[in-house]
Amino acid sequence: MARDYATAKPASIQWGLALDTSVSSIPASHALTGLWTITGNLDVPGGNIFADHAFNINLTTSIGSEWLSDELKEKRLGNKEYKLRSYGIAASASPDLLLLALESGKPYPIKMTFTLSSNPIANMGAEAPRIYKAMNNAEFNVNVDPFLTPTAVATADLVLPAAMSCERDSSRVWWLPLRSISKITTYHEAKSDEEIAFLLVKRLNPDAGTWDTVPDMMTWFFCNQGNAGITHEELREKVYVWPERYQYEKFKKGLLRPDGQLGFNTPSGRVELKSTILELGALNPLPYYEEPHESPYSTPELFKEYPFVLTTGARSWEWFHSEHRQYPTMRQFHPDPLVEMNPEAAERLGLIEGDWVWIENMRGRCRQRVHMNPTMDPRVVHGEHGWWFPEKEAAEPSLYATFDSNINNLTAACQDAPSGYGAPYKNTICRVYKCTPENSEITPTEQVTRLGGFGYVFQSK
Repeated sequence: MARDYATAKPASIQWGLALDTSVSSIPASHALTGLWTITGNLDVPGGNIFADHAFNINLTTSIGSEWLSDELKEKRLGNKEYKLRSYGIAASASPDLLLLALESGKPYPIKMTFTLSSNPIANMGAEAPRIYKAMNNAEFNVNVDPFLTPTAVATADLVLPAAMSCERDSSRVWWLPLRSISKITTYHEAKSDEEIAFLLVKRLNPDAGTWDTVPDMMTWFFCNQGNAGITHEELREKVYVWPERYQYEKFKKGLLRPDGQLGFNTPSGRVELKSTILELGALNPLPYYEEPHESPYSTPELFKEYPFVLTTGARSWEWFHSEHRQYPTMRQFHPDPLVEMNPEAAERLGLIEGDWVWIENMRGRCRQRVHMNPTMDPRVVHGEHGWWFPEKEAAEPSLYATFDSNINNLTAACQDAPSGYGAPYKNTICRVYKCTPENSEITPTEQVTRLGGFGYVFQSK
């Protein structure tokens, strides 16, 4: 494969979400960009290109951080532990450290959570039973969503209705076009993400924004966070594109740097096979391989008990993460959660297509239906994420039976890399065995909501 890629002209490497959902996400990404570069496939026709957000909008993930005091920034969880976060590369706190703070109250107690159109215990929250318990340690939880989700029912003291697309004034900036999203109706008291942000800024820091309306705020966003030089009202009438930016070898034309100089947007101005930024963050500046925390090689004795590598997180066209399972028509296409495995591995276990099986490891278990995939490595199984069952009872202890088929009963929190980035959604181990009446008397949801969980003792940092 290495020789085929190196000698193919041109060639590109598909960059997918799997990089983000593995522990080695930073060194793996670094290795890929290095391969693009040394083979001459960087920003050339048929190679891997630099895609721009129109008018430089969305270049930052820290919008509004200039309004925070240095003292407040220092309190952000992860600033001390992970230097990259302290440089402003990410606006968010470390999710793992947030979880630990919810559990322990250290370095300070988390008194309130605000969940905006997200469903962590049914979707992307590793060690989902742990997330469920930790969120309920907060004194007050708010959930904003168009639908009543398992997370809302399980944790929220207050549930607010989120406005949907036709009820929003916003923008769509996805690579080169810049387009408006324009409100055409309002349903009762539902508010959009933008309106909620607008009202919170006005309440919490009234001197920060000089806007009177949400469209005013959007205009500020276009002009201050980018260089569009247009108003939201103008954008309603026209789609703005950036045709002159769609060029190859932009590094030869000064199109990658804010100062317009030739080269790349790095401290050195060059492609950095040895990363200056990683070095400043006290991290290995070169790509390297890191074995997952749990694997046939890092935990060989444990692997004897749990002899499959478990990967999860692949997309299915019926859903967007945990969304759309509330639509009966979509469930008709995909009624049950599926675990993919090689037919040879299934035959060894006495399993056939459609069997309900338990997927289990030291953290917990869930049940899904076997689906044969001859392209799978016989040592690997893939479990689906995001499952909940809106046809089931909402109230506890049921919570839409969200833990019954939740693959995140098995995934691990607090297993990131030295950078603080990456997650082991594709890097753990499990065993698979057939569901029987005898081993199914207590469901995982009952185990979590009534019986205190699976008894797993986690190792905190």
